[in-house]
Amino acid sequence: MSSPSPRFASITGSPYAKVLPVTTACFLVNACMGMGFLSLPYWFVQAGLLAGCAIVITCGIVATMSSLWIVASMANYEALKKSGDHASPDFTFTSPEIHLSGMVSLGCGTWGNRAFIVALHFFVSGALWSYGTTVASSMASIVPLPTPFGGFLTCDIYLDHTPACRALYSEWLILFAAVVVPLACKDLKDQAKFQMAMTAARFLLVAMILGDCSRMASLERFQEVPAARSSGYAGCCGAAVFSFALQYSIPEAVQDMADKRRHIKNVVTAAVVVCAFVFVMVGISVPLAFGSGVEPLATLNWATMGDPDPAGWQVVFRTVLMIAPVLDLAAAFPIQAICLGDNLRSSIAGEDSDSRAGFRLAASLPPLVGALVIYDVSGIVAVTGLCGLGVCLVLPAMLLLGSTQKLNDRFGARSCEKSPAWGWYCSTEAVVAIQAVVAVLVLGTVAATAEGY
Repeated sequence: MSSPSPRFASITGSPYAKVLPVTTACFLVNACMGMGFLSLPYWFVQAGLLAGCAIVITCGIVATMSSLWIVASMANYEALKKSGDHASPDFTFTSPEIHLSGMVSLGCGTWGNRAFIVALHFFVSGALWSYGTTVASSMASIVPLPTPFGGFLTCDIYLDHTPACRALYSEWLILFAAVVVPLACKDLKDQAKFQMAMTAARFLLVAMILGDCSRMASLERFQEVPAARSSGYAGCCGAAVFSFALQYSIPEAVQDMADKRRHIKNVVTAAVVVCAFVFVMVGISVPLAFGSGVEPLATLNWATMGDPDPAGWQVVFRTVLMIAPVLDLAAAFPIQAICLGDNLRSSIAGEDSDSRAGFRLAASLPPLVGALVIYDVSGIVAVTGLCGLGVCLVLPAMLLLGSTQKLNDRFGARSCEKSPAWGWYCSTEAVVAIQAVVAVLVLGTVAATAEGY
């Protein structure tokens, strides 16, 4: 029997299967639209609605450009790997695996790759650690479970330090691990249906938030929120950059996409643009509905509305809003763990190694074990987030410029422009201009933080 054609293969577990472009877009949306965007309404209040919109749109433009730089660098890297005795570069996007670690190694050498792996490990591990603590603490405060200390209970782990509450928190963390660790050991194409369902859940959550905010508007409950103020600039920039942090997961997310040469730029661009639109809409709508007292996590506003006698639908609505972010993290965790695990494998054992599961377990389990011991990770995330700044905003430009230079040296001037991933945004002038915007964002954030804002 002949093997099924990759173009028409299903999205299930066949070794020949290729996922549809829309499925790949779901992977990217799930990687981007984690918990970060639910903190944006709070920072829109701190920075002002107009200033918050400007910051998120600017970060969205930067994220789109840097994501497309990763795509162009992937094309350059593949052409260089297959150069051999070819007289012209091969941009067919047919390599079975491309990972950032391999691209960094080619462009920056062994020590550059080691520095990248350390930065990626710190950043992704901090994110996975925070996912575990967020899910376990949220579920412990909403859904009761029996504990060894007797009876069903709910509790706030940050306020209740009793052994019973710690046991409940640990139970929910173990249940979360039982779901996400097996998923992290599977390729994304083998969990495509799950990831698509989680994307649908994300958009349902967004629709619920925007719909109820509109309902409040019809009741003339819009609140006064300042248009701009300097006090929240640093926090809003940090939250926006963290929300758009998907660049490092692009190679793994698009790995099994059908007809990459034709669709990859449009899919990556569409995913980032959709996320930016959602971020702006949620960032504006929630403050207009709840005013300056917006909670740090957007969905908590419905839990603290203070209605003494809520209707049945309101109870269900609030419960769904509280649980929905947990589902988001159940989809984001395996994508992040796969990204880290596969880059570790590529760096340590080589891209041809078959030890995927082992390295993905090494990426998944330590953060969850850490979450069992330390559940307040605000300090850890603040430190690891600095590594993410370099990985997401600086590294893509370095990879593009370095791989473009090598490609032009090998095949002649302007060879890179033959790539299907090439665009005006790949020119040296465009890269420098975008990096200047990044520098302004970073320096402004540092200055605002230093002044105590």
